[in-house]
Amino acid sequence: MAVMRALVRRSSVVRLARETTLRYLSTGSSASEDYAYHLPERLVAQQPVTWPDSAAGPAASRDASRLLCVDIGGREESNSVEAQASLRQCQFKKIKDFLPKGSFLVANDTKVVRARLQMRKKGSGGAVELLVVGEGAAEGSWVCMVKGRNIREGAELECESSGIALSATVARRGAGEDGKFAEVNFSWRTTQRGSTGQPQSFGHVLELVGSIPLPPYMRRQAEERDYASYQTVYGSQPGSVAAPTAGLHFTEDLLNEMKVRMEKVTLHVGAGTFVPLRPGSVRDHRMHTETFSVTEDALRSLCERLEYPDSERNLIAVGTTTVRTLETLYFLGLRAALMGDGAPAEFR
Repeated sequence: MAVMRALVRRSSVVRLARETTLRYLSTGSSASEDYAYHLPERLVAQQPVTWPDSAAGPAASRDASRLLCVDIGGREESNSVEAQASLRQCQFKKIKDFLPKGSFLVANDTKVVRARLQMRKKGSGGAVELLVVGEGAAEGSWVCMVKGRNIREGAELECESSGIALSATVARRGAGEDGKFAEVNFSWRTTQRGSTGQPQSFGHVLELVGSIPLPPYMRRQAEERDYASYQTVYGSQPGSVAAPTAGLHFTEDLLNEMKVRMEKVTLHVGAGTFVPLRPGSVRDHRMHTETFSVTEDALRSLCERLEYPDSERNLIAVGTTTVRTLETLYFLGLRAALMGDGAPAEFR
């Protein structure tokens, strides 16, 4: 089966790709400073509403979080988005009133792993923070974002927690824009106190020693209860260093009440989510890679939905990680279509 049956007509695909590319290059600004805006810190929640000690008041359900609704008006004569739209605020649970009947939701079912390690330099005891973001080039090494002073190649780090003594050696530091990253070799052993048995994998070590990597705009240390609250209720595939936040406010009850069909895809959010835009052109920003997977059943469901008439399709992506996955599927389908009537084996 071709990855995207909707892309079997070569001429239509080529025309659409050309028009999309030209429209992107000819509109908007590429200067990163033009995308900056002021967001007061007081508007950034530091705790979820589900915690009883939240600044929002007594503990509440996830779907009690605030939802900003943009109503697009009928003043078509104006080209200004601001002139056509009005804003109103409600609770997230009201989202079921805004979605068209028979909507088809696509959501990212990744889970956040305990990828942040608080370590110290052997000898000096200087604090070092590692964020494990993926496997390294050498066998047994891991790519980490490094935060600390004078962390050079060969630096030895250590920490102990939950009956595990973890050691690390910085094998290679990146250069230039990759200077925040390093390949790190890890080893571990159990200690007598609090021993839980010898972990068989580094993933198991992270579960015992690591913590949830909260985003930088949350100015606090992660707590154990973050492991449950900083996940979607439908997350099932461990591998992300950040949550797909657009789906955090769904509850099981709300999903049942909505009576919509939901399909899952998996995209593990990578290190790029922590790398800020630098001054200059956004075209010069280096995007880090992320891995995704889609089951054959999910792919069939998406293809079938794309064959619905436009007025009945109502395919809604939950968040930008899902959008990125669908866009990549489109690219793979486009590539397959340009290669001929069918998809090569790796796209089937």
